[in-house]
Amino acid sequence: TVVPLRLALLSTLLAAVLTLPGGAQEEVKLADNALYQAALRALQGEQPGIAAQRLNELLASLKKDDPNRPEIIIRMGEAHVRDDDAEMAIEILSDPAIAKLDEAIYWTAAAQVASGRLKDAADSLALLADSKDPHLKNLAAIGRARLLASLGNLTEAAAVLVTVEASGEEKPVQEA
Repeated sequence: TVVPLRLALLSTLLAAVLTLPGGAQEEVKLADNALYQAALRALQGEQPGIAAQRLNELLASLKKDDPNRPEIIIRMGEAHVRDDDAEMAIEILSDPAIAKLDEAIYWTAAAQVASGRLKDAADSLALLADSKDPHLKNLAAIGRARLLASLGNLTEAAAVLVTVEASGEEKPVQEA
């Protein structure tokens, strides 16, 4: 009878601590967050340095387990790519919490291109061949084919383009 009483007391104390003002930090809603929205406006307005600053401020204010961290880290990587700071982007995007996410892989490849690491970028884009997002998958395939062709690997580039044509999605080809 002592053990169940201790468990009940412990769960009551935990519940009380978690409901204290300032005791538990609420999850950030990005759609309502002023810093995040300012960062997105800065990215859209071609001010990636400002976007990176806002995202860094926001990231510093979040708990380590906030579910929005991956999205914010990816946007930070994107901002650094757009700000011509490829090495910082690669460092940010190598965060284990996001490194295997499709969008992080895409921006990592963009940073690798910007830093002249074309083979690495082609290898990164190859990881998106199984992406569930058909648009991203085809965009990555077209980018990879271009990189392979620029590296002199025309046979492999042509084979990659065949997969894009077979997908039937035309928009990425028009965008590329």
